[in-house]
Amino acid sequence: MNLSAIFDEAAARRVFPGGVVFTARDDQIRAHEAFGTTAYDAAISRPVSLNTLYDVASLSKLVTLTAFLVAKRSANVSETEPLARFLPAFDTDDKRAITLRHLMMHSAGFGLHLQRLHGEECATWIEKIAAAPLENAPGEEVNYTCTAYFLLARVIEKLCGEAADAFIEREIFAPLNLKHSSFQSLAHFSSDEIAPTELKDDGKPWHGIVHDEAARRWQSETGGFCGNAGLFSTAADLARFCRMWISDGEDILHPDDVQSAFNDTRLENDAGGVYRGWGWQFDNETHMTRDAPPGTAGHQGFTGPTLFLNPHTRDMVIVLNNRVYPTRNGPARFVYHRRIAHEHFSRVGAMP
Repeated sequence: MNLSAIFDEAAARRVFPGGVVFTARDDQIRAHEAFGTTAYDAAISRPVSLNTLYDVASLSKLVTLTAFLVAKRSANVSETEPLARFLPAFDTDDKRAITLRHLMMHSAGFGLHLQRLHGEECATWIEKIAAAPLENAPGEEVNYTCTAYFLLARVIEKLCGEAADAFIEREIFAPLNLKHSSFQSLAHFSSDEIAPTELKDDGKPWHGIVHDEAARRWQSETGGFCGNAGLFSTAADLARFCRMWISDGEDILHPDDVQSAFNDTRLENDAGGVYRGWGWQFDNETHMTRDAPPGTAGHQGFTGPTLFLNPHTRDMVIVLNNRVYPTRNGPARFVYHRRIAHEHFSRVGAMP
């Protein structure tokens, strides 16, 4: 088996039409290859290149996490501070105990999913989240939710006094030289450089416009980054981002925050024995493969991407594809992601 055969099979079964793979160990690139096309429809399809941009969906949360860690250090704020200090609507009996750490770890107890608000005016979102009942008490359980990272982005804006995307572009994208990462992809790249996502009611795909309904509404109405989704990027840019994380933060993150993100973990509810740290999920064999060494941290996105790394072995595996084209209801993708990851570990071998 090889990577090309995996992508050929996925395209034949209409799992995803193509994609990009980047793998590395210890700063040595083992694979950086593009496969297939951006679409099945010849009218909009283009060959995938190494610089094809993909809507990376919830991988955006890792950028939000990074920006928050930078902002809190700059503002000399602890992750144990209550959310209500920055967003007073949460100064209520049931939500007063929610901390910034709870947001990072998806343990605030939110039951209201952000996507339910995409039909509401954005100006009301914070108040509606604050008014909704919690699913469980803050800190009691870990339940993954986009709502927490929407709020974390609003805290970033309170801490830095500017839009979250402007702060991210200056403090993260610029120093890492992420020239192919953007929240406004069509302002900087042509549609030919961007993979399309799901077909709209008019039969045309979302193309360069964020797929997530809530993030799309937030950007359309406010012009800003929602926090849970919205980033378009390439495998090479995401690899530079990952390299920062496995290099003690380089000059962007404080090493103590990197260590806390990887070591302050909790068992995730209903996730088959996997753990959640500050933003990262650990040892999830569903998309990381059982070949990955213990302590592997990763994230996946609804539109198709998978990213994981190991700070000890310095492995990185990034898989980008647009599995929601032409529909979000296509065949399961993770079996192909696991096979791609298996190829990487077969090539590099086990660590001594």
